Amino acid sequence: MVRAVLTGTLDKVATTKDPFFGLEVPETCPDVPPEVLQPRKTWKDPEAYDGQAKKLAGMFSENFKQFADDVSAEILGAGPS
Repeated sequence: MVRAVLTGTLDKVATTKDPFFGLEVPETCPDVPPEVLQPRKTWKDPEAYDGQAKKLAGMFSENFKQFADDVSAEILGAGPS
């Protein structure tokens, strides 16, 4: 994935927005199995993945509150929702 980013291979690849973290995740990447790019698809129980992702996003948001006074609104808005 790093090589694909550095060579610009991912510049025009379709992406899917992660519903928990807001990241744009590439749908394809050379030499990377597609299911790895969508971790929800690697779990036997997709609902269990959703629960863990929500929990992790919440933990991230809670932890980041300590930095809220020192960052711009743009940075604050870029985190999990």
